Amino acid sequence: MNLIEVYIGEVTRRLPESNREDIALELRSTIGDMLPESPTEEEVKRVLNELGSPVQMANGFRDSPMHLIGPRYFEHYVNLLKIVMPIALTVTFILFMTANVINYNGAETIGAVFFHLLGDAISGLWNTFIQTLFWITLVFAVLERTNLNVTDSGQTWSADELTKITPLPKKKKISKFELFSDLLFAAVWATLYYNAEYLLGIIRNGEIDVPFFNNEVLLSYWPLVSLALLTAVLLALYKILVGYWTKRLAIANAVHHVFATVVIVIMLLNDRLIHDDFTKLLFLSETVQNTLLAAIGLFFVISAGIDIIKGFWKAKL
Repeated sequence: MNLIEVYIGEVTRRLPESNREDIALELRSTIGDMLPESPTEEEVKRVLNELGSPVQMANGFRDSPMHLIGPRYFEHYVNLLKIVMPIALTVTFILFMTANVINYNGAETIGAVFFHLLGDAISGLWNTFIQTLFWITLVFAVLERTNLNVTDSGQTWSADELTKITPLPKKKKISKFELFSDLLFAAVWATLYYNAEYLLGIIRNGEIDVPFFNNEVLLSYWPLVSLALLTAVLLALYKILVGYWTKRLAIANAVHHVFATVVIVIMLLNDRLIHDDFTKLLFLSETVQNTLLAAIGLFFVISAGIDIIKGFWKAKL
């Protein structure tokens, strides 16, 4: 039995077919260099033992890692889960309770309602937990298998780097509360936007009787709103990976706020955004309605401007 060829075959069968011939040639050359001219079987075994098992050797030739999330991103992965998971579960619970309170008609007994709510709550929270875990894991699994240089953990570390480290001002660091607030804000806005007809308006008989927004007009902007929400989540993820304010992060923060504010202003400029029934019920004239929308728009512009300025100020500390 030719142990060398068997070993090479065990290695290459675990690798992509397109790479097998080149790797087989490389292994034959390596093994040949390690052996004398007429090796005995014992000498061949000794060399193969030095090379290690075919499984380990094959893993060394792989372009992609065998682990789902490696040490380069694992700490960031766990930190993001700790921040996002409570927000997702809290928002789900609030939405669930709000929907059930609005839909309660008093026909069921308190005991029946309690057990019904308990069962539905457990099911909803579990589904949210699985979905959140899946999508965050998917994002980091993709990062693990790409060459995106979002952290410096892949670089060779030297003790000389310690001499270059200067203590960061406290205000320059990104706190967990700030990250939690950013993600919670995005979750609340997403919830209000996509469920506005059920959550925003005047309630009568346990349900929204007069909606605040014209839902058809509001949802016509969903591509822009979804993109703004996505940039908010990506910005929060970038903050987690970086850990403190930098010029690049401040620029990303400014781009997000400018884009999100432009989207909000575009929506507010639509004179059909507020539902006609709502304006009639409150006797809002066109002038009052335009003034109200302008005030809302101005509030968002000022808030975005303050946040952008704070970002660049923290980056310069």
